[in-house]
Amino acid sequence: MDEVDEMDEVDRIMSTFKLQSMTGFGRAQADTPLGQFSIELRTVNNRFQDISVALPRELGLFEAQLRGLLKQEIPRGKIDCRIRYTPAPEQQPQVTVNIGLARDYVLKLKQLQDLGVGGELPVEVLITLPGVVEIRPAELDEQALWETLQGVVKQGMDRLRQERLREGAALGAQLQELTDQLRALLEEVEARKEEIVQRYRERLAARIAELEAEIKTHVDTGRLEMEVALFVDRGDISEEIVRLNAHLVRLEQLLTGDENTPAGKNLDFLVQELGREVNTIGSKVRDTSVVGQTLEMKSIIERIREQAQNIQ
Repeated sequence: MDEVDEMDEVDRIMSTFKLQSMTGFGRAQADTPLGQFSIELRTVNNRFQDISVALPRELGLFEAQLRGLLKQEIPRGKIDCRIRYTPAPEQQPQVTVNIGLARDYVLKLKQLQDLGVGGELPVEVLITLPGVVEIRPAELDEQALWETLQGVVKQGMDRLRQERLREGAALGAQLQELTDQLRALLEEVEARKEEIVQRYRERLAARIAELEAEIKTHVDTGRLEMEVALFVDRGDISEEIVRLNAHLVRLEQLLTGDENTPAGKNLDFLVQELGREVNTIGSKVRDTSVVGQTLEMKSIIERIREQAQNIQ
């Protein structure tokens, strides 16, 4: 498959499956009149929402607003957001040095030295004396600063979403393949229902024939049919098959649904229901020909469960 075909295949998968993976990375950077902003967003699996934000001191007042944006966009998972900011020169803190006061400090030290008091006043000590150096923070336009930061954050979230959609589409394709395998096995089990009953009837008839030969007495054939009917009733899996098929249809709907509708929790619930129905089938149908199918179905459901944990 050449590069063009691979791109076409990726586009086809992404157009089919609208899932978002819980794992992704997004980065954005912008040079603005207020300075340079950059953001890195990482998300990984988590049953709940866990937001971690790292902001420079100048942007610390926007933490609550930033968390609100992230919470709205990413309802589940561990979210790590790191923002860097380099203010423009006019946004930098202003440093002023009081030369007159510094001169006074030096003169007073010399007067002390004239009295016989030793010691020097290095410049690194001088600048720490009260009033010599004054740092005045720039007057920031908070509204403009937030609007600029918000734009960069949304760029980062858009890139994060695109990566999560690409990975989600790949997961969707894998889940669809597993769903198809599960449906094929279910069809095999359903097709064998009559075969299982017939084998049971044959085994029971053979056993009755052996008993008749041993006790030299004829056994009423009505009894045979009664036992077969009881076997059929105890081993009837029609309802389980109907429910399993309904669950598989719902699973496929989730795989191809709206990208803005989180599917992960619904998939978790469906996996539990699928496992419950297959376990019931395994307990009802004790025929050896079905044991392999039910075990393989359980294995596929476990693989679906593992993949579903990666879905938003």
